[in-house]
Amino acid sequence: MSTSELGRLAERLAEEFLKKRGFTILDRNFRKPWGELDIVAKEGNVIVFIEVKANKEDIIGFEPELRAGNKKLHKVVRTAKTYLSSKKIGLETEWRVDIITVIFNKGRGTAKIKHFPNVDVA
Repeated sequence: MSTSELGRLAERLAEEFLKKRGFTILDRNFRKPWGELDIVAKEGNVIVFIEVKANKEDIIGFEPELRAGNKKLHKVVRTAKTYLSSKKIGLETEWRVDIITVIFNKGRGTAKIKHFPNVDVA
């Protein structure tokens, strides 16, 4: 499985995960030259920008959430503000950034999903 195929599969699983928990999916793969939003969702009245990270296998010390560092999250925030503006949603609207990780277990044909809501973007 290529990296892009892995990413698409992880995003589909993350979307299903969110829907089962009451989120409404607003958009996927919103791209700008400076960044991309994997999933844009709504939980209640809050708009949630979700960064999805995946690993082909579970390796301690190489957890996918570690790849969502400050530089990456700052790009997500910049792109999120552009998204809000492009959709004519005021910046006073409550919004946050979440991370969802997907770790695949090829031998078992399963995936472990973790949700990190409202991550701190320093």
